Amino acid sequence: TAATIADERIPKIPKTVITFTENGDSVVIGDSITITDVDGTQLDSAVIRISGSYFAGDSLIFKGIPATRKYANAAGISAFIPGKGDSITLSGKATFANYLSVLDSLVFKHITTDPTDSTNKPTRAVTFNIREVSPDDSVGLWSDMTRTFTVVAVNRAPVLTDTRTNKAQTAITFTE
Repeated sequence: TAATIADERIPKIPKTVITFTENGDSVVIGDSITITDVDGTQLDSAVIRISGSYFAGDSLIFKGIPATRKYANAAGISAFIPGKGDSITLSGKATFANYLSVLDSLVFKHITTDPTDSTNKPTRAVTFNIREVSPDDSVGLWSDMTRTFTVVAVNRAPVLTDTRTNKAQTAITFTE
């Protein structure tokens, strides 16, 4: 009896250190990924999701593409971003290169003033699940990889606002 050896798709993420700083620009998290496969060169779908320490205000978006829930690119890859933006589904039969081109523009952004939940969530993990197109065009196999990055909160000084209505005639008193 011959043994069947499972096909090995090998997605790899570099060890690059990624840091998102509160109120800063979005950070690219889908760049520098490589995919190799011993018997194929195409994918038919990918699911990218914040899989560890998701916090309200986190979102995955594509840099340079208008914030929309659906879009398609020239290579035939469609993207769907459901609900809260913590995941993206890519679909469409396309080459590894075309999928990697889309992933190169994937960024993480956080929109609240406390991206670490008071330092309880200083890191995020994003999982990339990819599915190959098998050589006979049947349902392909899934592979996954995870990229972890740091989220840094910025300690801001409090803001003091003068709310007096008659500022010329009302004294301000400060007691320490």
